[in-house]
Amino acid sequence: MGKLDDSQKSAVMKAAAEAGVYHKEIMSAQIEDIRTFLTTEGGMKLSNPDKAGFIAAAMKVQDKYAAEKSGDFKALLKAIRDEAN
Repeated sequence: MGKLDDSQKSAVMKAAAEAGVYHKEIMSAQIEDIRTFLTTEGGMKLSNPDKAGFIAAAMKVQDKYAAEKSGDFKALLKAIRDEAN
């Protein structure tokens, strides 16, 4: 990308972001189609366990390590948690 001017770089980055969104949409649809097939014709059963206990335990571990890490780590952890909620 070093040979591209700023507008070309911007266009490439915009196209990459759009491609990422499109890819996620396509993959989500494919996963749902596969899941439907497997549960209706493939004999697969889905389970939806209560994850609250696991999440609470994981957050304790995350908090422990966050206390020992830099602000960058804490910011990343916050961004991950915000996205999950």
